[in-house]
Amino acid sequence: MDTVPAAWTAAPGADREKLGDLVGRLAERLEIDTPEVKGDFVLLPADYPRVAR
Repeated sequence: MDTVPAAWTAAPGADREKLGDLVGRLAERLEIDTPEVKGDFVLLPADYPRVAR
């Protein structure tokens, strides 16, 4: 992931497996690269702003 335009904060105590599944399904639906879950953050891919508008 070269550029990270934004990051979401994962809720305290969030199930990481379910979080990974959720962001994977979101990426599939939006046709973007799968966001990376790193620590307490979900790092959104560089093309996220294009689909969020």
